Amino acid sequence: MIPSASILTQMQTYLPEMIGSLLTFYALKFLGTDKEQGKNDLSLAALSFLFLTFKDIFLFGSFILADINVFIIPQKEVKIISYFFQSSSAILMLVGGLQSLKIFKVVKKELTFILSLIAILASVRAILTAPPTWQVILPSTYLITGLFFLGVCFALPHRHGVNQSLRRIGIMIVFLGFYYLFTITPWGIEAKIHSWGIESILYCLIIISIVLSTASLLKDQVQILQHELKINKEKIPLFIQISPYPIIISQLKDDHLMLVNEKASCLFNIDIHNPKSFRTEEYYVDPNARKELLKKLSETSVVENFQALLRKPRTNETFWLEMSARVIDYENEVALYTAFKDITAQKQHEQDLFEKAVKDPLTGCYNRRQFQELAQKETDRSQRYNSIFTLIMLDIDYFKKVNDTYGHAAGDEVLKALATCIKKILRSSDILARYGGEEFIILLPETTIESGYLVAERIREQISSLIVPVSGNSSIHFTISLGIVESIYSNNIAELTKYADAALYLSKEKGRNQTTIYGEESMFEKGHIKNKLENISADEIKEDLIKQAQEDFERMKYGPKS
Repeated sequence: MIPSASILTQMQTYLPEMIGSLLTFYALKFLGTDKEQGKNDLSLAALSFLFLTFKDIFLFGSFILADINVFIIPQKEVKIISYFFQSSSAILMLVGGLQSLKIFKVVKKELTFILSLIAILASVRAILTAPPTWQVILPSTYLITGLFFLGVCFALPHRHGVNQSLRRIGIMIVFLGFYYLFTITPWGIEAKIHSWGIESILYCLIIISIVLSTASLLKDQVQILQHELKINKEKIPLFIQISPYPIIISQLKDDHLMLVNEKASCLFNIDIHNPKSFRTEEYYVDPNARKELLKKLSETSVVENFQALLRKPRTNETFWLEMSARVIDYENEVALYTAFKDITAQKQHEQDLFEKAVKDPLTGCYNRRQFQELAQKETDRSQRYNSIFTLIMLDIDYFKKVNDTYGHAAGDEVLKALATCIKKILRSSDILARYGGEEFIILLPETTIESGYLVAERIREQISSLIVPVSGNSSIHFTISLGIVESIYSNNIAELTKYADAALYLSKEKGRNQTTIYGEESMFEKGHIKNKLENISADEIKEDLIKQAQEDFERMKYGPKS
């Protein structure tokens, strides 16, 4: 279907302005937007062209609907709506020009909106109450005034920002205002100057000038950013050198050192002039700690408060560091920026507090509460892996007589000597605790009753030959009684403790300075187990101890057997 001549005429009248103003709206909106600051200095100027687009869409649409007899809007309503859009566009051009001059920096947005709405309504009322001749000219006069004002505001000299690029845009807008002015003058009306081609060219020039201004602005911003980046890159080494913390920058891919400050050089014994031989991975006591750090960096670009134990390769001196690491771009390389804080003293303080909380201050053995926690863990582990352990309770014979004869200070020396002697005999995996007063308890993991009895007898014999010097020329000789139980009797550590204590009581009843096995008292009295143990030769005992040590080493290295 070929459009009628009247529709073609309306298209020539409205489409150039409709399309041109819409494109101008988007161009100004893009040019004036500052995403970093979250504002747009040209938002109202852009909005004025959008209202001009709405006016043309409404007039052209109402004409099309009337021409095809779909819907006819009364002429009066068409004029009122078009006056509103045109007045809104003109007022927004005036306010947008002031906005570009930073006039509204101290005026609230709400007040600007209210004043603009009042001005629009007043403009529409002025048109409606004007004589018929002026009702034709007045809307165009508003638009021309707005274009001139906006163009002049854009063309004025500005000091900074987007406004530096607005001069050419302002000149083009002024030319568009002159075109509209000429169309309403007697000469223009007489000559019927309203060419869609001229109007299209002017809008194209406006859009081109906005594009050029945008390109110029982006170029200036890129140059500024490049200059700032260059300055910042030059400042990075300076900032790192004056930092109060040790800092290193290394390549993420191969751990090659790229930059190190003086404090890091002293901390890690690095030659600051030849740092490339340095590898941070060589300093970790536990290599898995560095792997964990890299794993966290793969999940997030910044890791804070990461703690690790490190050592100095030459002296093997260990120290605790708290690290803050992040992935950065340094000298066109993906690099790892790491700042360190020595927290060795803090860790030592934490360890001291832990020792005070879990250990007996006199003997250095675990206290009763900590023993119960550790013993419960061993009980759970024993059940999980179907293994056994042995529990030993021991008590100093006639300890009250020691205190009464030599004093409590001497009694304390006896307790400390006892603990020191037992520690030398036990393995690192064994658990020794002061259970109360002169009573001690020992848990031997992965230990049968026969092996446990050997350990108990060795402790008893060592203690019986121990001599503790006291004040003056006196010395104290003392013995201990022991009770021993195997974990086969119960899964409850409290019950096993009672059984071991019962065996200890029986040792006391039988004359002290001996070891009694719980549940095997009758066999012990008959000499079955006793004879079996007494008939073991020294070589067999040595072989048994070596075998036990090898099993302990394998268990520490590979974990318990499932």
